[in-house]
Amino acid sequence: MARRLERWCALSFAEIPNGKFDVNMKPRPLGFPFGEINYKYPDANAPERERIAGSIRDLTLGLVYFLQNDDAVPAAHRQLARRYHLAKDEFADNANFPFRLYVREARRLEGLYTLTENDTVLQAGRGRTPIFEDSIAAGEFPVDSFPVRGRESTTQPALEGYVFMLDHETRPYQIPYRVMIPRAVDGLIVPVAASTTHIAFSTVRVEPTWMALGMAAGIAAHLPIERSTAPRAVDVAALQRAVLERKQVITYFKDIDQSDPAFAAMQYFGARGFFENYEERSRDRATPEEARRWWRLAKQAGEPPSNLTRGELCRLLYRVENGQ
Repeated sequence: MARRLERWCALSFAEIPNGKFDVNMKPRPLGFPFGEINYKYPDANAPERERIAGSIRDLTLGLVYFLQNDDAVPAAHRQLARRYHLAKDEFADNANFPFRLYVREARRLEGLYTLTENDTVLQAGRGRTPIFEDSIAAGEFPVDSFPVRGRESTTQPALEGYVFMLDHETRPYQIPYRVMIPRAVDGLIVPVAASTTHIAFSTVRVEPTWMALGMAAGIAAHLPIERSTAPRAVDVAALQRAVLERKQVITYFKDIDQSDPAFAAMQYFGARGFFENYEERSRDRATPEEARRWWRLAKQAGEPPSNLTRGELCRLLYRVENGQ
């Protein structure tokens, strides 16, 4: 039944446990009614934020009422819409409505590096997105940016700012540590309101990516205390080794998992430019050309050993870097 309602209205339904549905907006046919209403929220004081949140609450509940009761909605769809309601066992002391507005995007950090859309797409002539030597996490959710306006003039065919699910362009990408470090403020690490453009934030802003950034930020906050340095002076290689010990992905590959003995080493050197695409091929023999190139990128003197697999060579270099 939810599927039939979804086809008609501006909502999408995803079934979740306990007989409930996660409901989200769809671009058709009612579009995005919240554009511009929320624009002042980031810089507003507390009373103004309450007013804006109240307006969005009224609009949300008004949409539900419209779907359930308005004559403009076919009778069969109205009857179907009445089968769904706010969860009666949630926010019971607030008429079953959340207390706080969900803020998808607001003010963001001006960091040592600003991630852009260009960092989330393949580089020209290469099989990977750009490489960052200070990568501490990976992202892959498609660019998905909501409109900044609720209505457009008749001369404009699309809502301004609406970029819907660029899954045909967005590819797994690295996230550098510098996006969490303010350009002009010391002693601060910012994993959520990271330094990104509006478009890049629409792929970073999902919870799994924030959890990865949060873990890196937590470890990075400990290292300066342990070593009496500022967050901007953190030993990034030590930070990377620490997150890799916890099986965090900092370089995406499509042919390796966390059980591979070479996982940490290949993740680490993936941030040093070893790989031209998303295949690490840990069990393949390293060619002499590859071995020499990797040896040079790892800043090792002399000639690399021969007859090692790609995984074995990376593990050797990883141990050397760790002083083992």
